[in-house]
Amino acid sequence: RTRALLQQLPPQDCDERYCPDLAEEERRQLRAFSARRRREALGQGLACPVPGPCHGCPCKKCGRRLNKGDPGVSASRLGDHPVPPGHFCHQPLVDLIYFQQDGRIYCGRHHAELFRPRCASCDQLIFMEECI
Repeated sequence: RTRALLQQLPPQDCDERYCPDLAEEERRQLRAFSARRRREALGQGLACPVPGPCHGCPCKKCGRRLNKGDPGVSASRLGDHPVPPGHFCHQPLVDLIYFQQDGRIYCGRHHAELFRPRCASCDQLIFMEECI
């Protein structure tokens, strides 16, 4: 669980304490980026069986018909329409924590990478136009 949590929600994506070498401008940008993501995209799904009214409804991701009582995950930022548990990112989300963007659900890592490149060496998001 801990390994998956660190992979899906890298602490350096939201807390400057994990980025000791950032310049002050980069720290400011990281704080603003993190605050905006929490406010606009962060959510926690709820594991629940597919309710009767959703029986026969298609999954928004794969189109498969949902059956009453099937395991599902409800994501309030998607209108509480349940989807099968494996349809978030490429692996089950730890504690069902997700980020929503344009009607799709992402883990924290992949959501951040929609907006910022990531350093292949230190795994931190890059906020400067030029970096070494």
